[in-house]
Amino acid sequence: MIVSKIDVRPLRKALGHELLNIRQQNNLTIAELSRLSGISAKMIEHSELGRFVPVYLLAKLIIFHQKKIKIELVD
Repeated sequence: MIVSKIDVRPLRKALGHELLNIRQQNNLTIAELSRLSGISAKMIEHSELGRFVPVYLLAKLIIFHQKKIKIELVD
């Protein structure tokens, strides 16, 4: 099966929502997380809103929060 276009917006939005929840659970502001992680506040905000962010920055945020991603492929 050849896929011509995939809409990844729902995936980015879901991941962003999880990152926002984790940050809030840790009582961190975007500015504090930026200072501690070395990721710009703008990129953190973009990631939490589900906007386009390079995968390496998402990975850096996930590692900073000491979390893992579990991906399950289903039919």
